[in-house]
Amino acid sequence: MPSRWDIVDVDFGTPVGHEQAKLRPALIVSHDGLNHNADLATVCPITGARTKAKYPSEVEIPTLPGILDAGADGTADPYDLNQHSNQTRPRTACGPGPASACL
Repeated sequence: MPSRWDIVDVDFGTPVGHEQAKLRPALIVSHDGLNHNADLATVCPITGARTKAKYPSEVEIPTLPGILDAGADGTADPYDLNQHSNQTRPRTACGPGPASACL
């Protein structure tokens, strides 16, 4: 089961307005007590649209071999936090996130 600071692939479904959508990597930011016992996780989507932080709130996520492939680095914005149920929006574990991404 994925844990806090892991990067997972999440199906964000159909967007409304400017929301993130489709299957994309995300950083789990919720406590493991929630992740493992409530079958929920608070995740921060990672966008590949920008590889350098544009706003002070964004965190740069580097390429991580086997997790985020070469050229797949991007940014995570804590203002895009989403809470997902593993039952309705499955998460696929990719691997541990970078220590520098710990918000």
